[in-house]
Amino acid sequence: MLFAHHNLAMVGGANKLCSYLADGRQTIRVEVVASEHPLPLSGYGILTKTYSNLFYGADYGTTGFEKFHRSVWICPVTLFVMGRYPRYIYVK
Repeated sequence: MLFAHHNLAMVGGANKLCSYLADGRQTIRVEVVASEHPLPLSGYGILTKTYSNLFYGADYGTTGFEKFHRSVWICPVTLFVMGRYPRYIYVK
């Protein structure tokens, strides 16, 4: 069943990104900007959507993070929260 408990994974790789951003600290502040178009923001790492599907979720490639080079997956709950999978997610 699609929304059964065992199918409720929320993220893949985002937990690693959060650990990378925290850099060992217990508390951090993260700013996130979602956009359908490229924005002229400096100092942000960028997640760029590479694939999305209504039931699968969305895959994002990452750039601009000095030592973080892996993809991030977010689940379809994003559609309930935002109504879409944003093309770009800026993280600072």
